[in-house]
Amino acid sequence: MFTVPTAIYSERLSTCNACPHFVKSTGSCGTLILGGKVPEENTVTKYRSKKRLCGCVVKFKAKLIWESCPLEKWGAYKITEQKRAELEEWTTSLLGKGYLQPDELKRLYREITEITGLRHEVKTCSSCVKDAIEKLRLTVKKKTENV
Repeated sequence: MFTVPTAIYSERLSTCNACPHFVKSTGSCGTLILGGKVPEENTVTKYRSKKRLCGCVVKFKAKLIWESCPLEKWGAYKITEQKRAELEEWTTSLLGKGYLQPDELKRLYREITEITGLRHEVKTCSSCVKDAIEKLRLTVKKKTENV
């Protein structure tokens, strides 16, 4: 529930790897910081304002939904309003059914996995499916952008 979908993670890593401040030898954003004082070289100027590179290990930071790039190249993970509306309409239609088709079940669990960042076992019992639909609806609501 705390990690971004694989596609978002890959995109964040690509962005960081292409950044001139990325240090390949340590895999960090600027000079690696292992506690303590931020080194002077981790302060950079962007658009006439001082920014502090985080000094984090990028492969770990990029996985977390709430994290963002200190240079604003990527932000915390949110679901777009369009995606929210699509999923809300789709899940509402599912709730009215007595039985889901195999392709609907696959999509349900694929969407949950993508949005939560956690793999979910496909279960077919009616109460498990209903719980999965509700979980997807709640997670989407929590992660929707304020547009």
